Amino acid sequence: MKKMILSAGVLLFALSVVGDELGDAVKFHVPFENNFNAAVAEGDEKGAPAGKSIFVDGVYGKAICSGKGGTAIRFMRENNIDFDNPGTVNIWFKIDCKHGTQGPAIPFWGIGGDANKAIMTVGVLNDPMKVCPCRRQTGILLISKKRPKYAKAYAVNSGARRICSNWHLMSTAWSGNKLFVSLDGTPYRSFELDKPLSNAELGYQKRFAAGWSYERWGYAIDEFTVFSKKLSDAEIQKIYEDGMKNLNKGK
Repeated sequence: MKKMILSAGVLLFALSVVGDELGDAVKFHVPFENNFNAAVAEGDEKGAPAGKSIFVDGVYGKAICSGKGGTAIRFMRENNIDFDNPGTVNIWFKIDCKHGTQGPAIPFWGIGGDANKAIMTVGVLNDPMKVCPCRRQTGILLISKKRPKYAKAYAVNSGARRICSNWHLMSTAWSGNKLFVSLDGTPYRSFELDKPLSNAELGYQKRFAAGWSYERWGYAIDEFTVFSKKLSDAEIQKIYEDGMKNLNKGK
């Protein structure tokens, strides 16, 4: 039987972000309210940060800065991210980038393994490096020695959404041998793998990471949430619309 640590305050905040109807599906939620505590596996009550912790205004309350000058936060994988069963990860992001600036990939969250295991990252992908993030693909990159080629699950090209500014929602999901990607609540794009993703394939690493702490654009992340099911198109659209409504309050 799995053991989870989820404070009443975190649970109530998670419900306010995703809605009561999805509350039972929330496995892990980090609101970044001036800290990086989360619902984590038994024995590790707090994320392990790398870099400088700087909190800024987010989608709901506070967000944390990542990338150049910011931090990455490592959390326990056990009981939180389960690739043996369907799931979804949502993360809001805001890139601090002058339109047209070039640079490397921007990983919003990911899991890395040793030389014999897989590496999976979710964010703005690397190629082509010489163009603005909003001219690049956004989605999943899975590199695995157990697969014949890289699995790249791309969201729609982000050009029309100008992701080099403002807040955006990145949703990634998995079920069986399919990966799913959505940007800003749009219907998923699905990508079929040669075989299902699994916990074993992702390797020995005890932790997964949210954010990055060096050699990237500065950006902020907020409301990192893991669900124990693949959310529907309607569910991720509502989460996005509710977040945008909250951002627009008082403007």
